Amino acid sequence: MTGFVPAAEGADLVPSPTLEMNALFDATEETAKRAGFYFGTRGRIGVNSDTSLQSAAGNVDIAYDPSFGTAALIGYGTSPVFGPIGFRGELEAGFFTSEVDQIDVAGVSRSSETSVGSLTGFTGFANGYLDAHFSAFEQVKGTPLSRVTPFVGAGIGVARVGLDEVGTFADGIIADDWDTSVAFQVSAGVRVNVTPRTLVELGYRREIIPDIELNLRDGSSSDFDLTRDLFTVSLQRQF
Repeated sequence: MTGFVPAAEGADLVPSPTLEMNALFDATEETAKRAGFYFGTRGRIGVNSDTSLQSAAGNVDIAYDPSFGTAALIGYGTSPVFGPIGFRGELEAGFFTSEVDQIDVAGVSRSSETSVGSLTGFTGFANGYLDAHFSAFEQVKGTPLSRVTPFVGAGIGVARVGLDEVGTFADGIIADDWDTSVAFQVSAGVRVNVTPRTLVELGYRREIIPDIELNLRDGSSSDFDLTRDLFTVSLQRQF
C-alpha cells in the first residue's frame, strides 16, 4: 500500500520539542563562556548624595528625588582564563538626571513644592570586570546555573555634572552651572545568558564624582562631591 509511513519512521521526521530545547540549552551554556565582543544598553536607577553649597547667604543644602539614567556600552570578554575566572573590558557612555526635592537655605527649609531645578550629568567610563563563569564547573553543566556569570568590576572616567536652574520661589535661582570632573565606579552583579547570544545583567553600582566646582548666581563659587548608589539593569547582545 503506497503512501503509508510506519509510525516509528514518521516519528523520526518530526523534530522533538525536547531535543530542540536541549540543543538550545547546550548552545546557550557554551556561549556563556565564549570570548567575544558585545554591545548593549544599561538602565540606572538610584539615589544621589545631598549637595551642600557655600553661598554668600549661608549654607545651601539640596536633597534630590531618585535618579534615573541610561547608558550605551560596548565591550569584550574573554573565556575563563584562571579556573572559572575571565576578564572583561567595557566602554560606557551615559546620562542621568534627578529632580530637586528640597532646599535648605541658611538653615531655613523650603518645601518641595517651592524648590525647583535638577541635577543632571553625562558620564563616560572605561570599566574592567572579573567574571566567574559557572559554565566552567562540571558540577553545574546541563543545569540553569551554567548560564549564570557573577561579576565584580571597577571603572574610571569623566563626568560633566550640572545644577540646572536650582533654586526656590523665595530665593530665586541659586545655581545654574556645569563642571567636568574625574569619575570612579565600583560594581557587582550577575549576567545571565537567556539565549545563545543575548544576556541580561542585574547589578549594583556606586559612582563617586569628586570636586565638582560651580559658580553660584550670587557671584560666589562652591564645590561638592557627588556619590551615587545605583541599581542597574542591562540588555546585551554578543557579536
